[in-house]
Amino acid sequence: MIGLTKEDVPQEGMQLGNTMLPTSLVGPAEAISARQLADFRLPGGDDKAAQARMRDALTALWGKQATPTGKAAKAALDVSKTMTSLAKDAKPANGAKYPDGDLGLALAAGAQVIKAGVGVRVITLDYGGWDMHVDLGTVANGDMKNRVGGVAKAVAAFFTDLGTSGDQVTLVTLSEFGRRVQENGSGTDHGYGNTMLLFGGGVRGGKVHGTWPGLSSGKLVDGDLAVTTDYRGVLSEVIAARFPEVSTAGVFPGFSARSPLGVMRPMLFASSSVSPKTSGSTTSRPASTTPHRATNCSSRDDCSTPTKARLRNR
Repeated sequence: MIGLTKEDVPQEGMQLGNTMLPTSLVGPAEAISARQLADFRLPGGDDKAAQARMRDALTALWGKQATPTGKAAKAALDVSKTMTSLAKDAKPANGAKYPDGDLGLALAAGAQVIKAGVGVRVITLDYGGWDMHVDLGTVANGDMKNRVGGVAKAVAAFFTDLGTSGDQVTLVTLSEFGRRVQENGSGTDHGYGNTMLLFGGGVRGGKVHGTWPGLSSGKLVDGDLAVTTDYRGVLSEVIAARFPEVSTAGVFPGFSARSPLGVMRPMLFASSSVSPKTSGSTTSRPASTTPHRATNCSSRDDCSTPTKARLRNR
């Protein structure tokens, strides 16, 4: 959906926490990626004078070029200036405390960009480490418990940091695949069905949506939890609520949902740019901070289409 809204800035779609642009952001529209906001600085030295000299030199070289390369260079210079200025003031608000690690750093950067109101519409994050073939643990301790706990703390800090700006942010988690029902000893192998989590603005939270197929042998598919909901149906509802001017048929060609899940409510300020100048006085309904879960929404297929803010699990 990048390029389908009225915004015309390279940072409309961005990947944080990783320099490799994800497949979900690859296309004719511009998108950017970086591990952290400070990485958008220009080469040639980190101090202010060195950055100014490099910017002047590149502007002199490309500033009057009307070619596609010239336009791309000027866009890169604009992005660099915007993002590095945000990095200087990247301090969490409202007492938010992010956990240590890549996820906390990426979400903190995302919150900074959103609060600044610089035209971002979609932020993607990749957070791996979920492929637990061994040492899965129990509900009391282990890799899964620790990792889920880390995600919970990071997401809580993210929405605390956003404050009232969070009313205009919807966060969705996705995974390319689920896990097997049968353990392999101390873990589980790749499977089909899993869950999606939705947080924030517009979400009908506090409940589980979707059809639970059951775990009896007759309900499983090759030993896996059956997929009962197409992930595109969930994302289509998010897009329709957050970006009503965008056709979901253009985002998911050939896809038609069987019936609405009802995961989103209408947004009074859908698709509006989040700005610190206006976020404190908006009249949109408060964001739901209670997790909303849509069951069995994914499969081994690629779940790469972005929404407002997306945390993709591997």
